[in-house]
Amino acid sequence: MENPRIKFQRDFYHLLLNLQGDDLPLREILGRALELISEITDAEKAYLEVRDENGDCVYQAISIPDEDIPNLQTAVSTGIIAEAIRTRAAILIPSALIDPRFQTRESVQRLAIESVLCVPFFGNKTQGVLYLQGDRGFKDAVEKIQLDTELFSRHVSPLLDQLLIEQERSQRPDDNRNALHQQYHLDGVIGESEALLEVLKSAMMVAPLDVTTLLLGETGTGKTQLASLMHKNSPRKDGPFVEVNCAALPDTLIENELFGAIPGGHSSATQAVTGKITAANGGTFFLDEIGELSTESQAKLLQFLQSGQYYPLGSSKMLTADIRMIFATNRDLREQVANGNFREDLYFRINTFELTMPNLAQRQSDIRLLASGFLAQCVARHGFPDMHLNKAVIAHLETMNFPGNMRGLSSTIERACINARIQSANEVLMDHLPPTAESPLNTTNSDFQAATLSFQEKLLREKLSQTGWNISKTARELNLSRSHVHNLINTFDLQRH
Repeated sequence: MENPRIKFQRDFYHLLLNLQGDDLPLREILGRALELISEITDAEKAYLEVRDENGDCVYQAISIPDEDIPNLQTAVSTGIIAEAIRTRAAILIPSALIDPRFQTRESVQRLAIESVLCVPFFGNKTQGVLYLQGDRGFKDAVEKIQLDTELFSRHVSPLLDQLLIEQERSQRPDDNRNALHQQYHLDGVIGESEALLEVLKSAMMVAPLDVTTLLLGETGTGKTQLASLMHKNSPRKDGPFVEVNCAALPDTLIENELFGAIPGGHSSATQAVTGKITAANGGTFFLDEIGELSTESQAKLLQFLQSGQYYPLGSSKMLTADIRMIFATNRDLREQVANGNFREDLYFRINTFELTMPNLAQRQSDIRLLASGFLAQCVARHGFPDMHLNKAVIAHLETMNFPGNMRGLSSTIERACINARIQSANEVLMDHLPPTAESPLNTTNSDFQAATLSFQEKLLREKLSQTGWNISKTARELNLSRSHVHNLINTFDLQRH
């Protein structure tokens, strides 16, 4: 069974990160956060209030009658809540009725307040308070997760600040990519599709939280790059970023690679081996293809995740490491757990927060940029003269399916680049594409390809005419990004008459 504290942490981070989006109203998100916290603490009453820099207030309450809300809000300036805000620290009171600091307060006597946890939080644009109330037994339940509720104090206001910034940016959707690149270190990221920007925003929000993260996605979608970006945008950015791919090592060497060994610790250890966990101390450790880890190695990894301590192979001396863990897999770990191939307790431990990288089919509008980038890399790597992609090639690539995602696209572009160079061409044409890329369905039927492109051009031309060449409206009605519509207009050389 999943540890309640681990479940609380994972669900709590999910709720915090929902604050950076606008899928739900802020009041509803706060309500969900309050329900989660009150459930795990068995609070009888709960209240959560957020105020922006203009003094506007958004609040949620549980089991507090509407007529009592004004009294509770008055307590923000006069009672227990005021004390928490003044000291900028969480307050846990076993019984306010007998606490000399508060027992004479009118609000305490009127509301018959027993055990209370009050957690204030402050940001650049927001401030607020989390207030939980229960009977005297409530104190014992709260103490078990008090550190987790204090996460609210450290993280919720910066995220609320970010929400206000994102709301301002949402009024200028074309600036989303530039805003992300200006705010975070995203060197090497190519693309501006909605699917990519959404996962980048979530990743950058979780990057400074030092929370264990699981990256999911098909092979070749860029999980390693995303892990590296999270490290570069975290408080650990000055520490090492260490990567280990479980699929690249035999089972007999995994533990040696992770934990190291002393001389004689195993049959091939003729000298001391420094494990990658030791090497990552103070930084980020990225364990790729976690689904390939043997059951025995899973047990030892779980032990380290629970305690932060481990033994090098053959050693009786326990070592500790302060690292942030990021895991990745292209497997369905839930299915592996059900089949008994992956430990359920380890799955819950590594899955505190989950991000899924989109595949190329979900990033169709990025294919032009990615293909041009791969072509430039190929030209530089081989010392070829400058080349560019023919418009028909770009349009065709955008209709293709790449099982290896970016690896598949990169391989296709490199072969086409070499074929073009063999023919002394400075432009990659359809004839230069490898045979497997001849059509969207890997068929040699050129009539199908021509018909597909013709249909796209006709549909786009008609929709632009219907909307009066309103790009935003056209993009919405065709379920495409604005940048992709612009790309198609350039590809088909459409002009407004």
